[in-house]
Amino acid sequence: MSNKLRILCVDDDLAYRRYLTYLLGKRYCIVFVSSGNECVDVTKNEIFDLVFVDSALPDMASDAVCEILRDDPFYQDTPIIILSHQYSLNEVKRLDSCGADDYFSKMSSPNELSALLDIALEMAA
Repeated sequence: MSNKLRILCVDDDLAYRRYLTYLLGKRYCIVFVSSGNECVDVTKNEIFDLVFVDSALPDMASDAVCEILRDDPFYQDTPIIILSHQYSLNEVKRLDSCGADDYFSKMSSPNELSALLDIALEMAA
């Protein structure tokens, strides 16, 4: 059994999923789902240490996914990070109200991603 921290990534972008696997796969156990509904289903049966949610899911708004997770006692304190290609001030305000802990640009460097994960997981510990 692995002692790696578990990350759930909710994103339908196959290329970005491969990128995250390349960057983080040795350090973390990453589980991918491609929709908000899949996220809701998998979190009923599994516990994750951190959740990435793409800002543009095919079936559900990212803020709705955050709200559903925050209503679950097992995920009230789990770091939720929104992934996006670009942010607007309106998007940040909207996502603030749903309980997301942070936002991350998919265009950021691997070092920035690593630093964000370290901070988020340390705060959750």
